[in-house]
Amino acid sequence: MAINWDEIQRWDPKNLNSASRKLRELRQGLMTEADDADGAKSRIRSTGAAVEAMKASLGSLNSNLSQLVNDISELMMATAAAAEGVWDVKTKVLECTSFVAENTYLKIQGNGEVVVDLSGKYAGGSMEAKNKGKDLENLIKAALDRARDVDDAYDKRLKAVGDGTYKSSETASSQSQGLPDLPQKGWSATEVAAWWNALTDDERKKIIEKHPEAIGNLDGISMAARDQANRRLIDGELESAQKHRAEVQRKYDDQQAKIDEEFEKHKGYTTYSSFSVKEVNPYADELKHADQKVRDLQKIHDLIGQKENGAPKYHLLTLDASGEKDVRAAIATGDVDKAANVATMVPGVSTTVRNDMDSMLGNAEKLRTHAGADSTAAVAWLGYDAPPAAPILGDTSDQNGSVGDIITTGRADEGARSLNGFHEGIQAYRQSQGTDPHLTTVDHSYGSLTAGTAALSTKTGVVDDMVLYGSPGGRADDVHEYNVPEGHVYASANKGDFVAGLGPDSSFGHNPVKLPGVKNISSDERGHSDYWDNPEFVEDVSQITAGENPETNRPDNQAAAAGAKKTAAE
Repeated sequence: MAINWDEIQRWDPKNLNSASRKLRELRQGLMTEADDADGAKSRIRSTGAAVEAMKASLGSLNSNLSQLVNDISELMMATAAAAEGVWDVKTKVLECTSFVAENTYLKIQGNGEVVVDLSGKYAGGSMEAKNKGKDLENLIKAALDRARDVDDAYDKRLKAVGDGTYKSSETASSQSQGLPDLPQKGWSATEVAAWWNALTDDERKKIIEKHPEAIGNLDGISMAARDQANRRLIDGELESAQKHRAEVQRKYDDQQAKIDEEFEKHKGYTTYSSFSVKEVNPYADELKHADQKVRDLQKIHDLIGQKENGAPKYHLLTLDASGEKDVRAAIATGDVDKAANVATMVPGVSTTVRNDMDSMLGNAEKLRTHAGADSTAAVAWLGYDAPPAAPILGDTSDQNGSVGDIITTGRADEGARSLNGFHEGIQAYRQSQGTDPHLTTVDHSYGSLTAGTAALSTKTGVVDDMVLYGSPGGRADDVHEYNVPEGHVYASANKGDFVAGLGPDSSFGHNPVKLPGVKNISSDERGHSDYWDNPEFVEDVSQITAGENPETNRPDNQAAAAGAKKTAAE
């Protein structure tokens, strides 16, 4: 049957995700039967023709069951890949319908044809309107092309299982029949989730023990597993960083002694020379970075060592100490794998693990308490390199990068990719468990640019609510550009916050509080860094996190909303 626009609008990955779970259960049942058959054969001690016939029969049964396990494993992974593809298609369909919402003179017919209404504003014709129509046609074509690719790929894999021509993904070192020992290159979060959930508890434990570096930041597995893997890594990372700092310190001290000695010899010179000013130590920057990394890792080590009622208070969901940049980390309070509500808190300029993770977790705990601790998890997410602050925003001596980073979108673009992977990994794992968390992003300052950029391309159904506060710009010129349900984007800007709306519209997007369709929540007279000191702001964000409508009858909310409406009208 030909795939058409009317059909793909009804595509939904839920049924395929359900089928993948059932195939996983079937696989586990077959593996149990295979183990039972093998065990029964090994327990036979008698001899004779009948006994040998029984052994042969059990051996044949075991062989058949093993082949079935391989077949079911391939079907399960093929179905997971198809579910990911359908998720892509659903997202592309949303992009088409959102494009129409942005450009109301466009309409998509049931057969996928685009109609451009040239009446009213565009009476007599408009090249702009016609070009937008062409853009929409291209978006529809992209959705249909992706749908056909997904359908063809799934069909081929199903037929290959039927005729036995598929190549099993099992690797030589794998402990699990029909599956590789580690996720394969190019796997989506949905495929990773299917693979991870198909393993036994013992198999997962062994992978974490042997390959924690491959598991700690792997999108699609449980956050509990990521926490376990990262806890195995943190001590080694800290020790390595401390050794490196000590080595650089020795180089620095040796060089500084030479510089000081040379300077003493020539400090009496009155004419300009290379010795009239003390030479800068060439190891200064390297020592600074080495010290920062130790402090970052020490902070993480101390935080995850805290206990509450005998259990870890925090969970280390992301750990990246690679390179010379600041350590990236995401630390959660609450159980992300089970919580009905999950909030990801994305910080802005000058934020580092060493200096700010404590306060981030303080806000996360405040949010979780107000939203309902039993049903909520909150993540302090610093999975990107926040740009350094401008000097007018405070001391910049403990930051990395240039001031130019704050006025460009480069770090937001990079961070958006990581944030989308993190969120889609949560969604994929929870879908594999048959649940769907209510996920909210709570994004401050440059973090709102990062989260806004992510929301332009995240898959549909992942982010349920988005809060942008103290935002220089959320990257969008129209609220429909966000892959977030309509009416579920919120913004706040304190009157004393000079950063709010500061970014250039051409690259940062419009000020969210003035963007039609964005709901304004509580603000006050405070400045850029004081939102969480406002009880009404905390309450609003907590209600949003809990999937509730925030109060809108407060005077400041009404004033903000009225101001935004007036600005939009002008």
